[in-house]
Amino acid sequence: MMKAKDIVFFGLFLTSFKLFGQSLNLPLDLRLEDAEFTRLKYITNMFYLKGSQVSNPLDINSAKEQDSAQWKPVVLPKGNFPYVMGYGYLFNGAVKDPFTGNKTLFLSSNPRYNNFFSLIWVDKNHNFDFTDDGDPDTMKRDQSIIIKFTNNPKGYQIELKRIYRTGKNSLMLHLNDDKIVKPILGGRSHHGSSASYYTKRLNVLGARYSNGNDSFTIGVKDVNCNGIYGDEGIDEVMVGGYHEVLKNLNAVKCGKDGKAYLERFNIAYKVKSIDPMGQRIQLYRDSSAKLKYSLNIGEKIPRFKFCVPEKRKMKRHRIRKYKGKYTFIYIWRAFSPEYTRDSAAFHAIGRSSNKDLNVISLNHGGGGNYIKYYTKLYKTNMVSGFATNYTIERLKLNTVPTGILLDDHQRVIASGIRPSLVRGAIEKHKKSLGY
Repeated sequence: MMKAKDIVFFGLFLTSFKLFGQSLNLPLDLRLEDAEFTRLKYITNMFYLKGSQVSNPLDINSAKEQDSAQWKPVVLPKGNFPYVMGYGYLFNGAVKDPFTGNKTLFLSSNPRYNNFFSLIWVDKNHNFDFTDDGDPDTMKRDQSIIIKFTNNPKGYQIELKRIYRTGKNSLMLHLNDDKIVKPILGGRSHHGSSASYYTKRLNVLGARYSNGNDSFTIGVKDVNCNGIYGDEGIDEVMVGGYHEVLKNLNAVKCGKDGKAYLERFNIAYKVKSIDPMGQRIQLYRDSSAKLKYSLNIGEKIPRFKFCVPEKRKMKRHRIRKYKGKYTFIYIWRAFSPEYTRDSAAFHAIGRSSNKDLNVISLNHGGGGNYIKYYTKLYKTNMVSGFATNYTIERLKLNTVPTGILLDDHQRVIASGIRPSLVRGAIEKHKKSLGY
């Protein structure tokens, strides 16, 4: 029979286990952006019909100047349309057609006159008949539309948006027209970039979670855009901050049944399964795990050196030189949104009287003069140097900017800590030691 003290101990064990490890079953109910979505805009070129025929897709990556277009008849929508139509192709990884490849054909009733609405037909069943795919979508001026390829609301989709020529994109559109498309037309007739469309692939589903102490966003990317999530060795899982854009550099490829292992800020995330239709993700969040790819709390930081610009030469500093005080190392990249968010708090720490704290600023990717005068420009007392790729690898960093807080013996107190939280973390650490 279990004794009272054993019951109390067992209860405490379960409580601590719950605090450090959580099995989560989260609905993938968000359409998320990853960094690639934010950066990339694909131009989907539009072409004139040849009577009631369309050409095979123009592959700008592999087409040669001597190539000739192939043509195929289509059944056009019934009705009177006042403007000249155009056709194009949308990437669709679920398609393997001998004529269209991995693309889906679509038709616009009015690609050229942006001030007027346009009807968009999508050949969803890939039979080159625009009369049996349901009602067309209506694209109004200054409004994008979402193209859905299946009836699954979580499936792969594409955002289609008109292109308006501006001072910012004029050169890019000119290059697309004259240098990219024109030499490889192969008998096609191009409407021109200004009468084409921007497309963005909506292929990341995700969930946000918060337990009061920690919060995160986890996303699953349908990399091959086939509408199935968790394809082994192809699709990816990413984890990031609660409202942050997910970073592709931190992505991990799915294993069998969507399994994956990720780390972020001293926490391990073990993905157990991903529903192929994008309904849910099951994972185990473990804040006490022995980390594989990150610095572990309580362990000594690895030895490394960094360069500091001093007058007319670079001087190499050893991290062990800064023993005896708390040390905050902040590795950053200029102009990133996270750095802009943290910079005021970071500069404030650098300007403070830090008798018990070394502040080391390591820039990743900046030039020598920029680093040399950084401290003077912001009137800080921190040590300013470089973080090379070797430094990033040595410190097991998977995101920049990031902060690392060390105790006086250079054991890791916190990894991934923001500048605004450093003083509070130091006070908490001192209290734990009875100071």
